[in-house]
Amino acid sequence: MNNKKVVLPIIIRNCLLTLPILGFITGFIICEDCGYNIIGRALVGVVFSILTTVTLGNPPLDEGSVHYINIAFYIPVVFLIIFLFSCLKKNKT
Repeated sequence: MNNKKVVLPIIIRNCLLTLPILGFITGFIICEDCGYNIIGRALVGVVFSILTTVTLGNPPLDEGSVHYINIAFYIPVVFLIIFLFSCLKKNKT
């Protein structure tokens, strides 16, 4: 019973954080015109994190585009990575 009380909040938190984190990483990487501008890449990452959450893993390729990026395949991968880090963090404390 104690194990369920620890794991359930971790799973709920990871479900809520997976799409925004994946969207931020996608926006940070996909920015073509940013060059070495870290602030611009971070802003594009924030916009993509919102768009990825709203479109459930299919953000548009660029502004006003009809082409979409399908990053839904990476959702379980990011979920597992966040889950493993959260479990390791809980085990240390």
